Amino acid sequence: MLKPLLVLPPRARALVLLALLASSASVASSPPSPEEAYTLQARVYLQDDAPAKALLEALGPGWVPSERIDWQPVIDDVPAWLARQAFPAPAPDIGRAFAEAPSTRPPLIHCEARNFIPQGSPEIGMFALACTYPDVSPLREAYLALQDTTQPDAQAQSDALFSRWTTLLRDAPDGSHCVPVTG
Repeated sequence: MLKPLLVLPPRARALVLLALLASSASVASSPPSPEEAYTLQARVYLQDDAPAKALLEALGPGWVPSERIDWQPVIDDVPAWLARQAFPAPAPDIGRAFAEAPSTRPPLIHCEARNFIPQGSPEIGMFALACTYPDVSPLREAYLALQDTTQPDAQAQSDALFSRWTTLLRDAPDGSHCVPVTG
């Protein structure tokens, strides 16, 4: 099951987006730069962006990713993911709000490929992939603390953590997060 891009570790995000390059192997008469092509493909892959898709289709066969991320199964899996954790799930109302919060983010995630460095051929190289989304790393310590199930206030901590996480997903400003991608 795919996870929302914003909760994946940097390497996993890179692997998900790596599929974009693998899906575009043909050469058109006037191809965009590798950074431009990868950025357009990310828009199609992440948001099913129609204008980006049209630009890629105009380049010829093989430029448009064959799939896009279907975020709904990921979002639908949040309650089951919460139930599988080693700590108490948040209260039902907090859990529902948390499960709904990721659905607001996919349309807002924007990625841009930068600084292409060829790695042996024009089609394969390394990028710096900059994506915008809220920084949830301040929650990591509280999340890891919940793994210690001997805490007497684990339910209250779970409620507080997922309330904060929901607020971050809904309201926090986007920051630029950069990961290296090879493809």
